[in-house]
Amino acid sequence: MLSFRAGCAAVLLFACTQSLASASLKDDGNNTMDIMEFIEQFGTPLKTRWMAMIPSIVNSSDTSCKDEFTAMIQAFQSREEWAFEILDASSKIQSGVMMGNIRDLGMYDECLQASGHYDNISVRGNEFQIEELVKSFLGNTSENSYVGIEIEGINCVQPTSEDFTTGEILTIILLTAIAQFMIFCTICDFLKRRGYAGSSTLIDTLSKFSLYINGRALLSTEVKPQMMPGISGIRFLGMCWIVLGHRYVSTLLSPTINIKDIFVWMDSWSSVHIQIAVFVVDTFFVISGFLLAYTFLKSMKSGKKFNLAMMYFHRFVRLTPSVMVLALFCAFLLHRIADGPIWNMTNYLVITPCQRNWWLNLLYVQNFVDKENICLLHTWYLAVDMQLFWISPVIVYPLYRWPKVGLGILGSFLVISIVTPAVILGVNRYSNGVLEFTESVITMDYFYNYYILTYNRACAYFVGIMLGYDVVTKKRKLTKVVSS
Repeated sequence: MLSFRAGCAAVLLFACTQSLASASLKDDGNNTMDIMEFIEQFGTPLKTRWMAMIPSIVNSSDTSCKDEFTAMIQAFQSREEWAFEILDASSKIQSGVMMGNIRDLGMYDECLQASGHYDNISVRGNEFQIEELVKSFLGNTSENSYVGIEIEGINCVQPTSEDFTTGEILTIILLTAIAQFMIFCTICDFLKRRGYAGSSTLIDTLSKFSLYINGRALLSTEVKPQMMPGISGIRFLGMCWIVLGHRYVSTLLSPTINIKDIFVWMDSWSSVHIQIAVFVVDTFFVISGFLLAYTFLKSMKSGKKFNLAMMYFHRFVRLTPSVMVLALFCAFLLHRIADGPIWNMTNYLVITPCQRNWWLNLLYVQNFVDKENICLLHTWYLAVDMQLFWISPVIVYPLYRWPKVGLGILGSFLVISIVTPAVILGVNRYSNGVLEFTESVITMDYFYNYYILTYNRACAYFVGIMLGYDVVTKKRKLTKVVSS
């Protein structure tokens, strides 16, 4: 059964708000009225104006909740408290609509808890199947109201099932096995440090997966001779900027009472630092290309042999397990973490795409194949970075063996990567914003058809390769000033 999203009595929304919106909970003697007195006073106009309409709507509905809905209406007329709890939990026409306050979530928990019986019929707020009924009722009432209402769709929240699916069980088993393995490796590391394990090669290998060892390495602030602190600083500042930008974008997805002010702010200079945050991503592509060229050329000059298969395999193994664990968790277990009136948005943005397209993340082609349904939207970056890594040997190996040829190849790629996005921007008349705003809608055409496509983001990566080659061949020292 489907449950209500922004209030379970959506069918009563206009009936109650139009009859009660101007009502006061004070009587003429300035004494606070009892809730039943309030219902008694305003119940008559509510009944006479709207109740005559409801039976015809119920009878014409094809839904399976006619009996439950009729029972709720009769309970409301009979002043049953549970029926008014459903009404109280529903969303209302709130103040500030002209400023963008167009989403009222009601009281979700009260809606789920509201239940009652009338004429031997049980009614629960979280088991009310009303989608088509709501559409027909609101469509009818909008014709009789002072404000024209257009219903684009009804979205109901499905309460989390108590039964675990096969996918959930298998995911839990996998995550549990990984956790147990890491704990076992930590124990092996402890035994090795205490001298109980001898000189076992197996223990030495398992100890490398120790939580203690990897935790210390992850949280270490030690600057080793081969490290480049300037690059780490750029990464930190870039990540902070990106997080800030995403925090602003997330405001557009959540209920905001003054969303109209956001559009005014976006046309002012005070929003520039947020709107140009999209270019910070190019910094990471530059760093990625630089480190690839720098480490590859350094290793080749030290006498190591070039092994293309191992180069690809190492990169795949380093990234993929973490991505797959996250995708599995989002596809099968994320829906059990929370609940609420807008939690269904997570279903649309994360859960369903991961259940459908997790395998595209495994192949790192999610930014080209069914790109409007990416599993974990931010992984477009991993796909672009991996694809650029795949073609990088065509550039970096000639740079080592035949520098002039390599520079010619790199220059050609660089010119193409500059011209291509400029042509696409001009032909399609895209702006440089991730989101595009019109008078009534927010679209992501630019994001899907330009922003996440590899050939439009490659320029920064090739610039990074050029910088890496320059540093290695001219033996430059990357001080903090030079890195910045």
